[in-house]
Amino acid sequence: MQIKLYLSVITFIVLSFSNLKSQNQSFSQEGTEFWVCFERNYKELPIGNDKMRLHLQLFITSSYDCNVSIDIEKIYFHKEISLKTGKLEVVDIEPTAQIVINESPQSLGVHITSGKAITVYGLNSRAQTTDTYTALPVTSLGKEYRVMSYFNSQGLLSQCAILATENNTTVTIIARVNSENSIGAGSPVSIKLMKGEVYQFCSVSSGNRIYDMNDASGKLIIDKGDLSGTFISADKNIAVFSGHQCGYVPQNIMACNHLVEQLIPTENWGKVYYAGVLKSRKSSIIRVLAGQNDSKIVINDNVEKVLNAGEYYEFEGKNNLFIIESNNPISVAQYSMGFKSDSVGDPMMMLIRPESAFQKSYRISTPKQGSWHHYVNVFAANKFLDNLKIDGKPVDKSLFRNIEGTNFYFGTIEIQYGSHFLESTEPFGISSYGFGYGNDGYDAYGNM
Repeated sequence: MQIKLYLSVITFIVLSFSNLKSQNQSFSQEGTEFWVCFERNYKELPIGNDKMRLHLQLFITSSYDCNVSIDIEKIYFHKEISLKTGKLEVVDIEPTAQIVINESPQSLGVHITSGKAITVYGLNSRAQTTDTYTALPVTSLGKEYRVMSYFNSQGLLSQCAILATENNTTVTIIARVNSENSIGAGSPVSIKLMKGEVYQFCSVSSGNRIYDMNDASGKLIIDKGDLSGTFISADKNIAVFSGHQCGYVPQNIMACNHLVEQLIPTENWGKVYYAGVLKSRKSSIIRVLAGQNDSKIVINDNVEKVLNAGEYYEFEGKNNLFIIESNNPISVAQYSMGFKSDSVGDPMMMLIRPESAFQKSYRISTPKQGSWHHYVNVFAANKFLDNLKIDGKPVDKSLFRNIEGTNFYFGTIEIQYGSHFLESTEPFGISSYGFGYGNDGYDAYGNM
């Protein structure tokens, strides 16, 4: 397989190289036990609408031969697979695993166990509305999270799902906006979940609205109900997923796409990020979310905003590199824009991997077949580029570009569908994403 390397400004969380050795090695995407779920994608459509049929899938790969079990209690789903080293297994999940009931615990947690370490990606897809997430093993979960999502748009809602990994887990939610049912903004709400139960909630579908002033009928374009910044805490480790049923990014650009990521616990946030345009895209939307009060957001050495806990700062990154820093831990997400922005793909949401999660190797997979361009953004210190390999072949370091003022370099690798292995002698960062074309146009995905 021929692998083409392209120069690209990428988005990555990074501190100085001297801090790489002090990283928190407990945060990893590889493990032997996972709890995941599938949030609502777009709308429920009439039976027989095959074009918009829901596809839920798990993409599982490993550097070892191993046996994997997948179970979903409520729908009596059980499947066992045998993984071979370096191969990719695709597991179809029943559409009834989608969470369609809000603010009521549902036993729709997907439990994945393996005898040896595996990597798992979840895919939630309808025609022209797709996104994926990198699953985090139970060893990388935490007790505190803040939601990253996006604005409501045309009746489609910002959403979040909380999944218990242990019995009798008490979860407290302090929402930034009202929910559709019973959660009031700023008022703590506590719920109790049993192991494998999922609690999904959405922002209210009416509120601070923006209308299309060019439409005489006053057609609603965006309702700004956005769960971003919502604080979630628990007395036991939980898995949290957030995003959007089908978000327009930005608000006035067609068209929408499902958005989802598994959230990083606040204890694993970082303080310094690099952000730039995605491969083949002219620009993207970047959000910076604060977890503490008095968080000074500095972009390219300019103080742009001082945020309190749960507040975010959003900007459009155009053909440029942005160095994002803060005095406190922050979270950063990058969103690709709607198709009409530059006629490539559609929105996706991608949390950026913190420096504390950099690893010496990654087993990854592309979670979408068909007419797609798949990319991996790679970020590494210059002196280790000589040792950076993908699928056993050295990466040509002359194709990487220096990030001005640092010892770090970045590049983008275009890969084919399947499983891939990246490795180096020291920790480095990656993220992966893809854009559809042809029959799969108007679509995109992104993974932390």
